[in-house]
Amino acid sequence: MRIILDTDPGNGVPGADIDDALALALALRSPEIELEAITVVAGNVPVDRGVQSALETLEAADVTDVPVHRGAERPLVEDPAAWRAELDGRRAERTAQRLWQNLPFQPTRLTSHPTPAAQALVQRVNERPGEITVVAIGPLTNIATAMALDPGWAGKLARLVVMGGPSTCPMCCTS
Repeated sequence: MRIILDTDPGNGVPGADIDDALALALALRSPEIELEAITVVAGNVPVDRGVQSALETLEAADVTDVPVHRGAERPLVEDPAAWRAELDGRRAERTAQRLWQNLPFQPTRLTSHPTPAAQALVQRVNERPGEITVVAIGPLTNIATAMALDPGWAGKLARLVVMGGPSTCPMCCTS
């Protein structure tokens, strides 16, 4: 199965969620999955940190042939300041800081692909219509942008699998 993982990984960041890195690691090690690309969106962490987290995971898995594409750094409509402050505030919590102090940081040698995420989503799916499944486990801004770039894009997917968050998710809903 050909997969593009659209994600907002925060592994390596104090107080951030690690579920995206786990999903990425499982996809990399699943023999039935051919990981075509990783597209990164702002969510758990700012988009540039998410790109670094994805690259770090690939490097740790000794995978160098899966491109990582930088995507949306903010929602299309909503001002991200409130949810960004809440998510980033977790990193400043005393427990998170204590647990992460004195851990060595090794920057990755890998770099991201220059094609923007939404454009890469459209190009890859158009190259193999009906063959690629997009698994979206972060905010859906890259997906919405791909649909805006190519209104017929969703119909060319094998599947679109979305992991929805809790109803009180600060990125998309109010309590």
